[in-house]
Amino acid sequence: MPSPSGLWLYAVTQPSDELSGLLMPSGIRGMPVTLRDAGDLVAVTTVLDLDESPAAELETALNDLPTLEPIALAHHAVIATVARTGATLPARLATIFSDDESLDSLLADRRPRLHAALDQVAGRTELGVKIFPGATPTDATDPAGDDSATGAGARYLQRRRAELDAGRRAAARTAATAQTIYRVLARHSQQAQQNPVGRVPRAEVPLLNGAFLIDDRDIGVFLGAVDGLRAANPEVRVDITGPWPAYSFAEMSLDEAQVRGEADHAAL
Repeated sequence: MPSPSGLWLYAVTQPSDELSGLLMPSGIRGMPVTLRDAGDLVAVTTVLDLDESPAAELETALNDLPTLEPIALAHHAVIATVARTGATLPARLATIFSDDESLDSLLADRRPRLHAALDQVAGRTELGVKIFPGATPTDATDPAGDDSATGAGARYLQRRRAELDAGRRAAARTAATAQTIYRVLARHSQQAQQNPVGRVPRAEVPLLNGAFLIDDRDIGVFLGAVDGLRAANPEVRVDITGPWPAYSFAEMSLDEAQVRGEADHAAL
């Protein structure tokens, strides 16, 4: 009996001559990528064996970077390639449909919303801004006192309290600075949102992990604003990531996606 096959969805986009002639990178596990015609929409997919699906690895892969990384990189490479041809809605990693009909049905049912989402990201690019605490001098001073053993102990406790208070004040100031920077940059973008800092895959935890959807013609202005904010706020470090396809702003829900008849909660 043949193994059941399904469809791994990378993205939804619109048909174009450039897309049709695109040299596509290999997909997950080196498998070929196909453009599935859905009339005025195109689903970018890979046909996969559900018994051998990378989705079966994801539960452990989420806690195993060496396993997850090649899957995520291949997924992103396909999306980034397609996005160069026009408005693209990236699919969340491991968005899998149990058969052709389930994908076709969802695209038909969601067609107006998908087109509205494509219009929203057309001609726009996502940039990420992560804000980290910089080197902040302490406000604490070493309180004066006598040189007795008792005086030394009291001075130590006072100094520790002063250091803790200074740390709290510095943290409050840098957190407020991060929010001010976010609000200023949001005014230079079409849309902005703050993502959970837990999504940042690095040892340092940022004060803020922002995503900004920017008109392509305004990217230079946005980057200039970032440079100005860096210079004006040396107490924080401002890092730019991207440019990206509009991952954070492709908000089309695909909760009907099915894998082996079980809901696979996924989203564009």
